[in-house]
Amino acid sequence: MQTIHFSTPLFKALPDSTGRWLAVELRNTPAKEVYFAVIDLQTGQLALEETSMEETWRIGLVGIADHFLLLHTHAQTHIPDHKGIYAVNINSQVVEWELPTTYFDYFAEWTPPQTTTKQKVIVGYQLQDYQKIYQLINLHTGQQLVIENRQFDLLTPLQTNLTAGVAHQPNSNYWQDFVTFLHPFLPAKVVLQTITYAENTNCFAIFAYYQKETIATHLDKHFFMFDREGKLLVEQKMEKIIANQLIDNDFLLIDNKLLVQQDSSSLLIFSI
Repeated sequence: MQTIHFSTPLFKALPDSTGRWLAVELRNTPAKEVYFAVIDLQTGQLALEETSMEETWRIGLVGIADHFLLLHTHAQTHIPDHKGIYAVNINSQVVEWELPTTYFDYFAEWTPPQTTTKQKVIVGYQLQDYQKIYQLINLHTGQQLVIENRQFDLLTPLQTNLTAGVAHQPNSNYWQDFVTFLHPFLPAKVVLQTITYAENTNCFAIFAYYQKETIATHLDKHFFMFDREGKLLVEQKMEKIIANQLIDNDFLLIDNKLLVQQDSSSLLIFSI
């Protein structure tokens, strides 16, 4: 297990398509400050430590690909509408290029004409008379690329191997199966309230919220990770139940990594 501590509360986390990098947005709302960081999930170390931009508040995380962290600003100061693409080189921490009037849509793979080599690109668009005019953008330079016959539907969007947990309640399907399976792993005389479950090709993970029969007002939280054969790999009781947590439904599975928010500014990383 590895723990990553930040000095600013976590707000958003996005992995890249390889499962190697996790981009993190950190927001200090009272001070109106935003910072960005990148975690190398292979080593559990920070590839980019908490870094701020020239715009210190109305800016946010778009995604990460290769060694570029993509950010956006807001179209209007009073409306959180994303606009602009700003590419920060993780290694140099420099904004390599920017397209202030372009909107980000998605990352994709594209094979240029007369070549067989795929390259990562950005699909973005500009608004003209309320119509989206799509563009193909070089990830490394920000230059617009020419795509034959504007066949954007032939591009392959880059996918992330990310699985978020799904919550189950006592009246949901498979509830009794969860209760039976978890019974040997939970303390005696507890009543399960909610279970969050996720699986991928490597493992499955379960978060269990439960109450002790003798203390009906107190909710405890345990999480478990098992291999596909049901062998217990990780077990830990969480000391806190986090309000307004970064990770929806308790945790994220990214390939062979389990990411759990420990508190408002810390992440736990478990490897299978």
